[in-house]
Amino acid sequence: MKASHVLVLSFLSFFATLICVITFPVMALIPSMALLLLVLLSQSKPPARTLLKMDEKDAEILKAIYRGARTIRSISLETNFSWSTTSKRIEKLIKIGLVSPSDEFSLTPKGEEIIKTVFPKELEIVSS
Repeated sequence: MKASHVLVLSFLSFFATLICVITFPVMALIPSMALLLLVLLSQSKPPARTLLKMDEKDAEILKAIYRGARTIRSISLETNFSWSTTSKRIEKLIKIGLVSPSDEFSLTPKGEEIIKTVFPKELEIVSS
């Protein structure tokens, strides 16, 4: 066997060992990282993904439903949004699980949780 072949094989063997030394400890951490992620996601805070999908108009619609508006028309009147905008926004809020689908809309427990944790001061002003 040539010296160059021995050198190449030694080099490859070194990198294979290095990859194993780095990869196996990381792979051992994956189950514990997954468990930690599950625990964090199960916390009572509103999921960040849901909040990222919302904007101010969505928040206004949630607040209107919280205050008692139940139809697209009443929500539209309370928020001063067009019927079309209100309808599209409600469809979006239903898809992300904040509004329950029906002829008369209401907040899901997840929707109520977001309203109460993100906008508590505004709700105090309304209820006073």
